[in-house]
Amino acid sequence: MRRFLCFSAIVFLLALAFAACGDACDVDDTLYRLQARMKKDDGIKDALDSLRFGDLNEEQKAHFCLVSLMRHMYRSDYGKDADSLVENIRAFYLKGKDSYMKAQALLLMYDHDRVANDNLTDEDNTKLLLEALRTIDKTKKVDRRLVEYSRLENADDALVIEQLKQTIMYFVGRTYIDMGLYQDMNDVLKESTAFFEEHGGDMLAPNQVLLALSYFMINEDDSCKHYSLKALGESRKNNDSQLIYNSLYTYGLGFRRSDKHRTIEVFKEANEVSEANGLAHNLNEPIGQLYFELKEYDSALFYTNKALENNTGSDYKKRNIYRTLARLYRTTGDYEKSADFAIRCLSIFYRDTSKEDITNVFETYRKELEHEKRVYEKRSRAAIIVVAAASLIVISLTITVLYQAKIRREEEEKVRAMEAVNAQKRNVKENWLAKNKIYQKAAAIENGGYKDKPIVISDADWKEFVHITDIVYDGFSLRLKELYPSLTAGDIETCCCSRHGFSDSTTAKLCGVELKSFQKRCQRIRNKINDGRDLKQIIED
Repeated sequence: MRRFLCFSAIVFLLALAFAACGDACDVDDTLYRLQARMKKDDGIKDALDSLRFGDLNEEQKAHFCLVSLMRHMYRSDYGKDADSLVENIRAFYLKGKDSYMKAQALLLMYDHDRVANDNLTDEDNTKLLLEALRTIDKTKKVDRRLVEYSRLENADDALVIEQLKQTIMYFVGRTYIDMGLYQDMNDVLKESTAFFEEHGGDMLAPNQVLLALSYFMINEDDSCKHYSLKALGESRKNNDSQLIYNSLYTYGLGFRRSDKHRTIEVFKEANEVSEANGLAHNLNEPIGQLYFELKEYDSALFYTNKALENNTGSDYKKRNIYRTLARLYRTTGDYEKSADFAIRCLSIFYRDTSKEDITNVFETYRKELEHEKRVYEKRSRAAIIVVAAASLIVISLTITVLYQAKIRREEEEKVRAMEAVNAQKRNVKENWLAKNKIYQKAAAIENGGYKDKPIVISDADWKEFVHITDIVYDGFSLRLKELYPSLTAGDIETCCCSRHGFSDSTTAKLCGVELKSFQKRCQRIRNKINDGRDLKQIIED
């Protein structure tokens, strides 16, 4: 009897052990299945919610966090728990020996920081991406379940590894946008898009959309439209409203330079998709800008004001809306609103006492416009009286006088507007430019300073310097980018220094390079501009 009880106890314990082992295997199997077959509509949330986090071991918890963050990545749904997910992933996978999982973790950390962490610079985020590339290049094998559950046809370790590598390359292509390296962006995305077109997967449509955008940046509109339509078909097949919207946006860009009306039609279709699916984005602001370029001012005002009402975007987007409205109201003769939106536009950059100075300038401008309005009303009444009382000859003479008066008023208005702009520019030079760190350092160098000291200039300082240059010289950097799209951000900064009249040696010191290296850089810029003259002559022209 005693032996029978002992035997029964042993059998019971073994059964519990096998059950626990089976549960652990089921958990691992579920997590690998979700990782390999991640998609918006495949029940990922329910599958994750079915797992009890507290019952998982350390490795399973890290894997759970990785899959959860992947869901954030695909849904653009960065909640408050995303930071804690990243910390768990960082603590486990970055110290582990599984290079594939480490590369996956680095990619997710990059994407999270890019979207959710405003305190990190582009350089900080890109380090994670480069580390992910180095890690995936070292990877030789992956867990067999990732191969088993992969959507890739005839999948093996090498193909699964290559899929992750090309996904990382897609994000590399995205980083080139901010750097202005559009041809490099195009080269990278052609390779990754070709891979996903051959093997399929969730990254096919995003690659096609971004590749279409890169073709637009390098002025190949037919290729832009080609890949946009392919992305649109893939997105509609998967019923992905966000990608349908993005595909329509890039497809509209393909007509931007040749058929603005067609672009407007496509952008409106994208807006309908956004409204029908509750997306956060719309294209009202670019539609308004297109109508402005077509001189259809009523439509331009309607869509730009609509963009202002629905705007939840960045200060940069608000500034563009304010600038377009200022130009529209100026063109349609509503100078009061034009001045008001011009103040708002400039105040995006300067929110302190400088805003007061700007307001004073435009207050004077508004008073002058009101005076012109009263003069015009008085002359109009006088003209009506003369027309009513005079003969046909007097009428014709009066019309001639009124026409000449109108010409004079327009000329006076232009002079006053120019004076207001010049006053604003003087205010910029006297207040903002003198306080700008780069301008101060340039002046110190010209006076013999910083001979033996290195100069450290942040990206924020350069951005502020370029913005000020745009104000002083009427959108100088924007005109350069429009005329010569191949110029990089560094090229634009060099041109801004030259526009302010800095010497070559001063600019070289600011850029942290030797004078000879700087002269070679100037030569490269001349080559991009395709003009053999001295860079300063080109800039000043």
